[in-house]
Amino acid sequence: MKLLVLLAVVCAASATTPRWPRLPEGWAPPDTKIVGGENADITEYPHQVAMYFGGSFRCGGSIIGPHTILTAAHCVSGLENYPSSFYIKHGVTDIRNNGNTPGVRKIHTHGSYGDYNGMDNDVATMILSSTISYSETASPIGLAGTNSGSYAGEDAMVSGWGSVREGGYISNILQAVQVPVITNALCKKQYGSSSITDDMLCAGYPEGGKDACQGDSGGPMISKNGGQQIGVVSWGRGCARPGYAGVYARVSTFYEWITLHMN
Repeated sequence: MKLLVLLAVVCAASATTPRWPRLPEGWAPPDTKIVGGENADITEYPHQVAMYFGGSFRCGGSIIGPHTILTAAHCVSGLENYPSSFYIKHGVTDIRNNGNTPGVRKIHTHGSYGDYNGMDNDVATMILSSTISYSETASPIGLAGTNSGSYAGEDAMVSGWGSVREGGYISNILQAVQVPVITNALCKKQYGSSSITDDMLCAGYPEGGKDACQGDSGGPMISKNGGQQIGVVSWGRGCARPGYAGVYARVSTFYEWITLHMN
């Protein structure tokens, strides 16, 4: 999916394709959305938000405090000096609806984002200019702490308004999909050991078919067992391709950084 934006972030090579709406030039994966998922209601995922820049949909994110959104660094990198150009929409299943749209007053991008392989440390927080009033359609998600396990073998849920097809449009209706977390050792076999770090988490089926995709960047991956956010949608090779899991920023690794940058 490719949307017009006011400013573009220079992305890594196609092997590490960020899952935000702008695709690297010449990269043409198959038609997909949040692949293999189903329509979801915001009351099931009240932490889910949509991020807009310059009035255009850009990424997903999650509510982690009354003033704070967690998202991916690649969604905001290079734009930290333009917080007033962003706003967050929350409390809606269909993003065509008005919902609540608080502005952004401060952006914190991880200082080591992009180190090592171009996509490492892919986390950021956005401090809102007004308070989110919690309700059944807008409430925070708990974060996986520093002592959390690997989650390998557990099922997780990923949600977002990712593209209906590559080169096409985002899904107006919130989508959700269940994917199994795999070991980093297996993920390294898929992508190469130099592409996957301990700061990342991978999830997907070996046969493909279910995955996050472009437009889902920055959105949450939630553990089905504990109900905590364990990952932030980051990158992948294509979407739901056999033999390639989706790659996420590992929340437990960044727990202290995230809590430090919530206000």
